[in-house]
This record gives sequence, C-alpha cells and structure tokens, in this order.
Amino acid sequence: MTATVIDRTRAVGRSARAFYAIGKSDALAYPLAFGLSVFSRLTNVFLYYFVARIVTTDESVVAGGYFAFSVIGTLVLWVLGAGLEVFGSFVQRTIDQGHLELYLVQPVAWPLLPFLWFQWLVVERLVAGVATIAVAYGLGVRFETDRLPMAILVLALGIAATHAIGVIASSVRLLSKRADPVLLAYTVASTVFSGLFVPVQVLPGFLQAVSWVIPHTYAVDALRQLLLEGGEASSRVTVLEAVLALSAFSVVAYAVGLGLFNRSLHYARQRGILGSY
Repeated sequence: MTATVIDRTRAVGRSARAFYAIGKSDALAYPLAFGLSVFSRLTNVFLYYFVARIVTTDESVVAGGYFAFSVIGTLVLWVLGAGLEVFGSFVQRTIDQGHLELYLVQPVAWPLLPFLWFQWLVVERLVAGVATIAVAYGLGVRFETDRLPMAILVLALGIAATHAIGVIASSVRLLSKRADPVLLAYTVASTVFSGLFVPVQVLPGFLQAVSWVIPHTYAVDALRQLLLEGGEASSRVTVLEAVLALSAFSVVAYAVGLGLFNRSLHYARQRGILGSY
C-alpha cells in the first residue's frame, strides 16, 4: 500500500515537472512576446501615476493616495487573472490544437490536470507582479514589508479562489467550445465592483452588496492593509476575515469545479467532442 502511494506521488511529481517545462518552453520560445506581455502591464502603472497627480482622494476610502491604491489593484487584477482569462485561454488553445486527448492519457488523475496546466501560468503572472511592485517603488510608492508573509498568504489564497472559478468556467468551455458566460460575467464584476480601481464605498448600496461575493474584493482589501501604511483606515474587512473568506471560496469552488471538470471530460470523451473542428 505504502509503495503504491509513493509510486503514484512520484508519477505526479514527474508529470508536474514535465507540464511546467512545457509551459515554460512554450512561453519563452518567443522571448520578445513574453517581454512585451510583461511590459504591457507596466503601462498601467505609469498611467495611474499620472492620473493620481490630477485626482484628489479621501484618505478614509483611498489608502496611501490614489497611485498606491491603484498599484495594488493592478497587482491583484494581473496576478489573479492567471486563474481566470489566462487559464481559460490555455484550455481553449489546448482544445483548438487537439492536444486535450494527449493530456488525458498521462499517468495522473484528470482532476489534477487544472493544477498541472496552471503552474507556469501563475509563475508568469507573478513575475509581472514583481515587476509592477518594483516600478511602483521606483515611482515613489513605499510598501510595508513587516507583514509580507501574510500578504503572500492572502495573494496565494486569492490565486486559488480565482483558479477554482476558472476551473468551473473551463468545464463549460470543454463542452461549448466557446468563450463561456461564467468567465465573462465574473471578469466584468471583479473589474468594476471589487474595489480594484474605484473604492467600493463610493458604489451604490446594491453594487456594494455584489462585491462581497467576489474573491478579488477580499484579496485587494487585505493586501492594501498589509502593504500600505494606513491601509486599515479604508478597509471594510479585517485580514483574518479576508483569509477565511478566500479559504471558503477556494474549498467550495474547487469542490464544485473539479467535480464538474471531471464529468465534463468524461462526457466530452464519450460524445467524441474533445477536439474542436
């Protein structure tokens, strides 16, 4: 029994390394495109730097000034996007290129595939996130570092929660072969209602209620508290509440998403619709 478990664990480890190498080689095969992808996100940092110079803000709702406020929003939008539109695009590309069947014969359980596919995607976005922080620091934003481990935990939980939503959306994509409404609706809601670039406090009451069911809301609120001086003054939840909420999102969404993903793969294989023609 023990030997079997060890053998399976090693097989999963070998597959994880192989999938990571595939993702890395695919991205770095075109280094200019990779570099431009990272640079494209940095343009937002410069944009908000100049916007902040003409915007007057209330410190009670915008911690650290609008530039610092928007930098954290950009970081969250970019890094958490790895589990949403980037993961969805990867799944769509896998279907279009006819590679999905090849992945299904690998010696790993199908519910593990979303995690194996996700490895390089999140590393790529984290690299861009670090670059965003570095540029913002160079432009004058000062970050608190004494609670950095907790900030990393919050970011990791945010990534997990949004990846779980991405798995649910990809399950729909496996059958529809098109951009799914789940991902589209969530992307719009998270960009507009979660407080990434506009404080949630200034939204109408019913839209503020919507923000509570979006993981981005908790991630960005907690990160501003942890990384910006005086961030607690504009927060709506405590860091502990954010951690608990993101953990609950992850557990529930993964339970639903992985089960749905597995069923979608079985159904698509039985119907012969794994590929896109």
